[in-house]
Amino acid sequence: MNPEIAGLITTDGFKFYERVIGRVFGPACVYGQVIKTRRSDRVVKVERRTVIGAGRLKQALRSSENSERLNTSFVERMSLTIRQGSAYLGRPTICQARWKERLEDHIELFRCYYNFIRPHGALTFGREIRTPAMQAGLTETAWLAWVIPRKGTVHDCGIYLHHEQVREIRQQRLSNAGGCKCSVAN
Repeated sequence: MNPEIAGLITTDGFKFYERVIGRVFGPACVYGQVIKTRRSDRVVKVERRTVIGAGRLKQALRSSENSERLNTSFVERMSLTIRQGSAYLGRPTICQARWKERLEDHIELFRCYYNFIRPHGALTFGREIRTPAMQAGLTETAWLAWVIPRKGTVHDCGIYLHHEQVREIRQQRLSNAGGCKCSVAN
């Protein structure tokens, strides 16, 4: 990983995250925690701390499109969207996934729907409402549900791409006449 375009990772204060992120990314990322103290279901204190890359935090936040402060609102919103889109991941019900493979397939289908089929209101440009895949340059139109490829042909290149990675994929699309259009398979 290039430390100049290090990813900014933000989580809550769960200790397990610190160990895993440190092991997977090491000093290549900027990692901060947002720790909320609650009393009677109300947030009474918010503590923000840098765990990895303290010297690069200000630059990472400045180059972030989303916020100038550490926050977990985007990952919390995504988590809620996934839970609402999947009965398997909602609160405990009789719809719990009984097999890991079925849950993985269900999440993959939801990921395809979210990134390639569902138009996002925040990606409105004039009269055109784009999907995240359209915005990333991976497709020119929103897909129809029956167009979703079989498992294994769509790679994890949909929405959470750093802008440099989006440019790389666009360059590869120009140089690859056929086959997979993302850098994961090549």
